[in-house]
Amino acid sequence: NPILLEVARASTQLCDENELVVSTRLQFTLHCAAEIKKIPLVLVDFVHTGITSSHYPPTGLPDLGKTFNRLSWKLINGIINSIFAREINRIRKISFPSLSKVKGDPWKHSSLDLIVVSKIFIRQMPEDENTVFCGYLEDKHQHESMLSPVLSNFLEQGPKPVYLTIGSMFLLEDDIAGVISLFM
Repeated sequence: NPILLEVARASTQLCDENELVVSTRLQFTLHCAAEIKKIPLVLVDFVHTGITSSHYPPTGLPDLGKTFNRLSWKLINGIINSIFAREINRIRKISFPSLSKVKGDPWKHSSLDLIVVSKIFIRQMPEDENTVFCGYLEDKHQHESMLSPVLSNFLEQGPKPVYLTIGSMFLLEDDIAGVISLFM
């Protein structure tokens, strides 16, 4: 795959030119290059619902206590890791043949996992000391003048609207069906 090889070369170049690289979980070539070059890899996650914790179960499963939550996460993570390990191993074989196959957690090379979500959306912090909630990303250079004229006019005509999504609220609420019914 010529695209894969080019992305692998670019990932290797990034690692050659930097002392640390930042990536999403799905940029496997950068993970591999960082592993070969032995430089720190920082992962960035834009959702918090996939972070393992005994304090809450994986989304959609009942909260039956810390022991059940740990077992649920172990099962779910095992399934997810095995799915991604196939693709990561394919990339490793084609682009980074000196690396051995991944077994277990494909993201174990990560030095730090930044969660770009406010801490207010999570009841308990994960037990992993390498997981850090760093708030949200904001472009400090973006101004309202960059808004379309239609949106600017709408915002100027009255009080600013409140924008609410319910995706991040699920872990805070015991009655998920009740929350959803408020919006139906």
